[in-house]
Amino acid sequence: MENIRKYNVREHYLLEIDDVFNGPNNGRIYKTWSWDVYIADNGYEYKGMAIERTKNEIIPWTTLVEHEYEIEMNKLCQERVSQRV
Repeated sequence: MENIRKYNVREHYLLEIDDVFNGPNNGRIYKTWSWDVYIADNGYEYKGMAIERTKNEIIPWTTLVEHEYEIEMNKLCQERVSQRV
């Protein structure tokens, strides 16, 4: 027997994160990461995922445990940016 769970996307937004670091001659270099963020729920469980298309990065569907789901997803995106620099 199949087990099917349906989640409705409650939020879909663009999250831009500027990564700033020192370049040659003490210049500042900016790279902007543009994340498509999705937050979905099925009434009692929330999941989030994000895609950064130009850099081929993805945060797969993840169960969200904090009650500030948007903040939790933003943190996950920021962590991914800091790992990939």
